[in-house]
Amino acid sequence: MSIRVKVVLWVLLSLVFLLFIALLFSLRGMQVILRENLKEEGKALKEYFAVLFEEGKESLVRTLFDYTRWTDMGEKGVEERDPLWLAENLNPWAKEQFGYEVLLITQNGEVITRSPDWDIPREKWVLPSHSFSVDIVGSARGVWLVATAQVTDNEGRKNYPAFLSFAKLLDTEPLTRWGKILGVELVLRGPHGEYSTHPGFHHFTWDSEEDFFHHDGYVYIPFALVSHDGEEVGELLFRKVYCFPSSIHIALWRIFIGTLLLFVAFSLVLVWFLNRHIFSPLCFLENYTQKVAQGEYDLDCSFERDDEIGRLTASFLTMAQALKVREKDLEIEKRKAEKLALLDALTRVPNRRYLERCIKGFMEARAKFAFVFVDLDKFKTLNDLLGHHEGDRFLRQIAHWFERNVRRGDIVARYGGDEFCLLFPGLGRDEAQEIMERLHHRFTRETLFTKWVKLGFSYGIAIYPDEAQDLDVLLAQSDQEMYRQKRRKSVILPNENG
Repeated sequence: MSIRVKVVLWVLLSLVFLLFIALLFSLRGMQVILRENLKEEGKALKEYFAVLFEEGKESLVRTLFDYTRWTDMGEKGVEERDPLWLAENLNPWAKEQFGYEVLLITQNGEVITRSPDWDIPREKWVLPSHSFSVDIVGSARGVWLVATAQVTDNEGRKNYPAFLSFAKLLDTEPLTRWGKILGVELVLRGPHGEYSTHPGFHHFTWDSEEDFFHHDGYVYIPFALVSHDGEEVGELLFRKVYCFPSSIHIALWRIFIGTLLLFVAFSLVLVWFLNRHIFSPLCFLENYTQKVAQGEYDLDCSFERDDEIGRLTASFLTMAQALKVREKDLEIEKRKAEKLALLDALTRVPNRRYLERCIKGFMEARAKFAFVFVDLDKFKTLNDLLGHHEGDRFLRQIAHWFERNVRRGDIVARYGGDEFCLLFPGLGRDEAQEIMERLHHRFTRETLFTKWVKLGFSYGIAIYPDEAQDLDVLLAQSDQEMYRQKRRKSVILPNENG
């Protein structure tokens, strides 16, 4: 190894080492600042959510008091238990209007009315020791916000022997609304391990003991939902895009500027060294690289040097000769690939791309030709009877049959499935019709195609430029004529054509 190579390697390794040390210190500083900001942001987020949660409770309680402090509720709902009145004013009225589930129960535990979706466990139907209570309760469906109050008259003086409960399931609607207010995404886990899914929460582990964590530009903060008796009935997870505070930006800028200055200093030294000992000799090869780029591979280089540059020059000349050979091989392979791209993979006759290219060429030359669209009759029956493998074999035979029975210079192409197209250069409708009638007569009498199913074909003809001036019109006109012929066959021989 020469001294120049050793010096270059030493400079590069030193630069990499310094950048690595700077990166370690910057990452450590970022971690400290990030964690402190995450703690503060998580604390504030939980406080904001607690306020929203209390507002949800107050809304539920206000609605509940509007119903419990109602003389009609005590008389018609509790005492008379009028089912029509209950249905029109409580259940299912409250669910339809407010989205609340309803339970009206006597002091003795007798249920007067209950919503069909009320699945709060029976042991959770605890009547309040006073006239009112509000709590969160877990069930198989999730977490409920439940408010219960005793039924009274309008003035709140007379108490009826019953309690009314309103329950709101913490599902998509409130979580989405609260998330928009807080600027976060929320997901809820119920007491039975079931939780509402939300895109982007695939990396969260519910068993994590961390009060927050940061992943892929998001901060995740869990929030436990605890009832009044201390039971954890569910858990919420906040996810928020984390924007770096200004302190992190300042630290990153300082680290970046310091690293940039070091990089510039070492780069100047490295550029001076490379220019003096390596780049100047390499300029000798510039003219040769330009010639190779222009396709000139026969180079005569008199430059001789007993070092890395000299060996590089010799290798370059060898490479130029190898490229010359390789380019010839690639050109041959390219011609083969272009030819294969214009052939149908199954039948080995020209495909739709080749057909469109030929039609475009005829149109540009304003040359008259007849276009024929051919669809095989009864081929699906043959396919179902013998299987797709035999069907493919018959398609190949049919394609080659058309090639053998048309004129030299005519074009046979597979359009797709059991559809073929024929191009007759220079012919009008009468000549093309005569050829197709002769081909159809000969095709239907081929024993090759009549052993199992009597095959035939329907066709439609369009003439350029007399009847159509572009490819789409040619296809549409010939396709329509083909289907008219197929329908005529189905009327004449309904049991023999398909």
